[in-house]
Amino acid sequence: MKHLAPAARPRLTRTLAGMALVLALGPVVLTGSIGASTEASAAVTGGTPLTVKGAGDFASVEVTVANTVDLINQSVTVSWTGAPPTVATASGLILGNAMQLMQCWAEPGQQPAREQCQFGGFVDVPNAAGNMASRQMTQSVIDPNETVYNRPPGDLTLRYTHFIAIDGTRETQRRSQFFDAASTNEIPIATTASDRSGGTLFELQTGLEAPGLGCGQVINGRAPDCFLVVVPRNLTEVNGATVGTSTSDALSSSPLSTSNWANRIVVPLQFRAVGGSCSLGRPETPTIGSDYVTEAITSWQPVLCGTGDRNFGYTSLSDDAARSILASDEPDLVFISRTNPVSGALYAPVSVSGLAIAADVDVPMPIFGPNGKPIDPSLIPDAVKAKVGSRITDIKLTPRLVAKLLTQSYQFDVAFGTATNVANNPLDPTTDPEFLELNPDFRPGGYVPIYGNSFGRMLVTSGLSDSADLLWRYVLSDAEARAFLAGTPDRWGMVINEFYRDITLPVSTFPRADLGCVIPSNAPPLFDLANCTLDVYPFTSSFASAARQLSRGEINRRDVARQGLVNSYGLSPNQLIGERSMLGLTDTASARRYNQVTVALRNKAGAFVTPSTVSMSAAVAVMTKDQGGLLQPNLDSASAAAYPLTVVTYAATVPALLTANQRSDYARLLSYAAAEGQVSGSTTGTLPAGYVPLPTSLRSQTALVAAQIESYVAPTPTPTATSTPTSAPTASSTASPPATAPSSAPTGVDASTSGGSVGGPPVIGGDPPPV
Repeated sequence: MKHLAPAARPRLTRTLAGMALVLALGPVVLTGSIGASTEASAAVTGGTPLTVKGAGDFASVEVTVANTVDLINQSVTVSWTGAPPTVATASGLILGNAMQLMQCWAEPGQQPAREQCQFGGFVDVPNAAGNMASRQMTQSVIDPNETVYNRPPGDLTLRYTHFIAIDGTRETQRRSQFFDAASTNEIPIATTASDRSGGTLFELQTGLEAPGLGCGQVINGRAPDCFLVVVPRNLTEVNGATVGTSTSDALSSSPLSTSNWANRIVVPLQFRAVGGSCSLGRPETPTIGSDYVTEAITSWQPVLCGTGDRNFGYTSLSDDAARSILASDEPDLVFISRTNPVSGALYAPVSVSGLAIAADVDVPMPIFGPNGKPIDPSLIPDAVKAKVGSRITDIKLTPRLVAKLLTQSYQFDVAFGTATNVANNPLDPTTDPEFLELNPDFRPGGYVPIYGNSFGRMLVTSGLSDSADLLWRYVLSDAEARAFLAGTPDRWGMVINEFYRDITLPVSTFPRADLGCVIPSNAPPLFDLANCTLDVYPFTSSFASAARQLSRGEINRRDVARQGLVNSYGLSPNQLIGERSMLGLTDTASARRYNQVTVALRNKAGAFVTPSTVSMSAAVAVMTKDQGGLLQPNLDSASAAAYPLTVVTYAATVPALLTANQRSDYARLLSYAAAEGQVSGSTTGTLPAGYVPLPTSLRSQTALVAAQIESYVAPTPTPTATSTPTSAPTASSTASPPATAPSSAPTGVDASTSGGSVGGPPVIGGDPPPV
């Protein structure tokens, strides 16, 4: 089988990445999310989003951050206008005119110093010259304004801008214990188009993700102020020289050098307190279960903790684990999407969201033309150049395409050639005629390189889950997909990986049936450690983790051979902006949190639908009910408007087995979930983006269950008549009678008893924003 060895692919991709970021001998176009910040003296307009102006040579630059308040770990759009268009070589080296982004901290009420910024985590940035992506201050060009990190004549010691962490730790070397290439959120190079605009996604990090910054935390008695800092660069170096004419004539100084740092644009960021407003040391009432409610519960927790004398805890567990807890003697409150036949269980709908396939795919610089031969960069049409670096936002998948992704049927997914029957299959979707027919932006004839955007098997979670079962049932609802899974080739000749032919479907997992190990051909000499399929195509831990990995270009593959006393494999570097090419299975709320494109899926009516307020509401209106009356996705619905992977999540408990405090707390949570918790918004206590407010009938059902739990009174046991003993009692005659279950435990509330139309309009918050 002829294709690149797995360990070689990141090298090729990284080479293409440099080309993807720039246009040959001219400015580059890059669109997407952007982040901003500005000097305290610069003019600031707006609130959220916030726009900040530059000053001096960059007075025409305006940077806008889409969201700057009530922040959590999330990805935001950062955009700018009025910046000079990027100049770069055909090989991708940035010569000049770029933007450099980083997150910083400062003492309360102060502006950030350069020593308080998370920057310099990357070891290698192929499109940056010299110290453009580094903290290094000793360089070939001398900054006459640098007085702190300069060195006397004859001193050859390398010097770096120190990093001062929020806990007071001062680091003086290149590497930091607080961040590295795998964890930093910095963007060393972002480009500007010929129309003087640009943008990128930027991941905002709390103290949990960036412990050196401590955003959203109280460290040593004070909560730091946090900022997004953008350092704009033009064609003038720190020593006054003009650059931008050749490979040897490029910007090479660090953005932290004094002259560059003076041009910084600083945007203040307000983070939500990590852990919310729940006071430490108070008793905690646990809630447990589905990933689908994670974003909603995280938003509601601070409000719920602030209105009572107990905290609300939340633990994400698998659906099967949550159902097992519901069937135990301590059911707590669990979040599930299917009935568990437990005596006395009550079910209350709390959220409408959905399973989503998210995509982070950039348009790379073309290297192959329609004939498959290399392209002369000077001959690439301007219309094609205009797309380079932008995110592809329109991606369509059929159930059969999803089946191909889940069954390692692309060559790219057969890490070591175990399944010989896929030798004639496409490398990945970008070379699959079925995919290209639906997604013309990926056609080689459309100047997208054959290998540049290689992606195959998407990120999926491990373990048992209802989401896996739902996705497989979606695949099986389609005749073409069923035939493919049974061994029938598609009309272009692609066949299923032979290792998946005998798997019984649907199943509540995403099996890796084709496993193998091999020592890569490009490993160092005498390297003796084999690389295995699960190293190259690992699972992800949760929906939120998948969405975050996509936003960071974090492929998480261990395929970089490291030779030493003990040979090992290290993580492949994150994909940079312009080279990102990933798919991942997540939920709609996590996709919105990390600003990811959601794929349009073909429903039973033949329509390609993305998750939105309209499409998920349409799906709820045609749902069926399981044996306990819980609404289930109707994959056979003829509704063209319905998004097929819409999910209603329920809170379930058994009041007879709860304590009085638990009943009061759970009733309060459900009452909130049925009312204020259904108001769409981005602030604490509201319903986050990615959810659709519950229809009126489902809110009524939740309010009813809350009232039943609140008013539940355990039946009084009937006393047992006893007679006065005439002799000394025996051990058996004094034993207490066995406890008996209540004679009539409450039953689950059926959705049909709630009244009103399931698809009825929400009554709180007006029309919600698009999902």
